[in-house]
Amino acid sequence: MSLRSHKGTLLAVLAFVGSLAYLVGGIRVGSGGGDAPPFHMDEAHKAGEAYYYHLFFERRNPDDPAWTQDFYARTNPPVGKYIFGAVLAAAGHAVRDQQLQRDFDEHWRKPDELRKRVPDAVLRATRGTSAVFGALICTLVFIMAHRTAGVAAGLIALVLLLGNPYFERYVQRGLTDSILMFHLALIVPASFWATRLLRRHWQAGPESEGIRRWFVLVLGTVLVPGLVIALAAGTKLNGGLTALVYVGSLILTASAPAGVKPWWRRLGLTALVACLAGAVAAVVFVAINPYFYHDPFGRMVGALATYRDWMILQQISPGGGTFSLHQRVTAVFHSALLGGLLPLPRFMGMAGGWLTVLGFSAGVVTLAGRCLPRRPAGDGSAATDSGHPPDGSDARVIACWVVVCIGCITLWLPLVWDRYLLPPYLGIALITAIGLASLPTMAVSVLDLCAGKIKGRDLQRVLAGSLVAVGAWIVLAFTSWVISPLLLEDPSSWTDPDSVASRSDSPIVRRNFGVFLWSVGFKKQAVEEFEEAVALLGCSSGDRPGLAVQRCCLLYNLARACAGVGRRAEGIDALGKHVNMLRELREQMVSGDPFVRGAFDATIAERQGMLDSMVEARPGGAGRARQ
Repeated sequence: MSLRSHKGTLLAVLAFVGSLAYLVGGIRVGSGGGDAPPFHMDEAHKAGEAYYYHLFFERRNPDDPAWTQDFYARTNPPVGKYIFGAVLAAAGHAVRDQQLQRDFDEHWRKPDELRKRVPDAVLRATRGTSAVFGALICTLVFIMAHRTAGVAAGLIALVLLLGNPYFERYVQRGLTDSILMFHLALIVPASFWATRLLRRHWQAGPESEGIRRWFVLVLGTVLVPGLVIALAAGTKLNGGLTALVYVGSLILTASAPAGVKPWWRRLGLTALVACLAGAVAAVVFVAINPYFYHDPFGRMVGALATYRDWMILQQISPGGGTFSLHQRVTAVFHSALLGGLLPLPRFMGMAGGWLTVLGFSAGVVTLAGRCLPRRPAGDGSAATDSGHPPDGSDARVIACWVVVCIGCITLWLPLVWDRYLLPPYLGIALITAIGLASLPTMAVSVLDLCAGKIKGRDLQRVLAGSLVAVGAWIVLAFTSWVISPLLLEDPSSWTDPDSVASRSDSPIVRRNFGVFLWSVGFKKQAVEEFEEAVALLGCSSGDRPGLAVQRCCLLYNLARACAGVGRRAEGIDALGKHVNMLRELREQMVSGDPFVRGAFDATIAERQGMLDSMVEARPGGAGRARQ
């Protein structure tokens, strides 16, 4: 084998080593307050959940009551728990009781106190594990960018990932987000292999079919993808999106011309492979999670219902919920494409932001072009030094992965939390890297176009690609109707709030404008904005849950603001309505899960206590507020 044939592997190894050295070098653990990145309360939670490794692998006890009694065992799949548990056991810090989990339940509102309960060695081990998976993520994205647009694209992708403070921070913490993102990305090389095996099978004649070929075909198209899907969903439930990536890749492969096999045989084998891979994924997913041993389908439906109820409570407390598709689109693209903390804007200012958007726009065009079969060069070969096949099959897999990572997460996003926004960033960073690396080639094509050197179908492609790239750049960079920072709560993302928010008919915008006014000291005006937001939302009953949750949150904002400016009567009225809506939402729970119901009760008791205090503090007020 020549050095050229090993170039991709060598570059991938270097990408992993460099990423790991960078990530590990930024980790500091010190119980005296010297943690870097700062300690996150969920790090104690994830370390405590390593107990389930002991329960499953060491005690081999799938019937322990903890599997059904513990809320997090019912709703959080176990792959991350097993990985952390195995690492801690190998390091001599095995978690064999639930004390750390009890500490989390008791002290999660006091991170400094909770940090004292987590041994430095345990935190160091879980953070190191997360960093390894972070480096693997960087390596997989590097491979995707390299195969699509060359070494430069791979290097740019590394810079965009490691230069993002949110990505860097979360893959350096002892959390399962890096494990999830790794498995989300791992489905891409698994799909590369599967689709290549299918193409070779369809292009081969009957004489080439044998037991060994069928074994490899089943291994690569059924067993390996099914295992990857099971591990992804077994880390977090949204890892099941890998199934969509794989099925989409199979469909795109089957729909393309592929040799001697007729189309109906290609589609039939594709359907069979997808069903078998799904069966393998389902069996493995259930096998590694004892909670699903009894009535797996019913308990899965129950887990999804419980998760839905839990997200509603999270939207109310601690908050940060999304209540419209426009708001979710804004949250994803502002954090992953237009935010000021992204690598290029951090170092280049506004020009870096424009360059990022230009790279993303060019990347969409470039990847779309790579999905099309390319004509062979003069020597008859169309393959590139990046190893990208000339039929565009690998690019179609990557495009499918990008669409799922960005589109499905955007449609699902229940909370504007940094960690939930990281999977879409993987796809956006990849597209941006491909586009930035392709800009010189695109510039040459434009110059050739102007010089009249491009004709025929190539002329149509260059014109169409240029118009799409320029149009996307103008829309994303110079308009606010697609990506509107006014839909986000963070006032730092607002450029000119007075010119838009004061005339808006959106309750989200008016509420956020009130938050902005409150933060800069205009408290009376903030109360007026909260009142207007509540009025815009209306007060009818029987609305869909999302609207009811939004109204519940707005009433809480209004109550606190009124109390802050001395309008106690209005504050009592708003808080009373808020508490009543909390009770209604609790009674409308789909799952009836006792843990979620208990959390609702605790929140209701807390808000009722606030209401009682406001009533007692009112001149002449006494007794408990009427429910």
